[in-house]
Amino acid sequence: MDISTRRKLDFFIKSFPKAAKMTGEDELAKIHIEKINALLARQILEELGIGAKEQEKAN
Repeated sequence: MDISTRRKLDFFIKSFPKAAKMTGEDELAKIHIEKINALLARQILEELGIGAKEQEKAN
């Protein structure tokens, strides 16, 4: 896993519980964090998927 993917994963791990703990007063912030988390999750999975395919080609 490269450094960029690792940073995204670390951010995702830290911010995911924050969204779950937010109350109704923070609805806009919660929506924003959920959108960021969804984007990061998609990017992380794509990057890890590409990495797995590259390793298969190398073997």
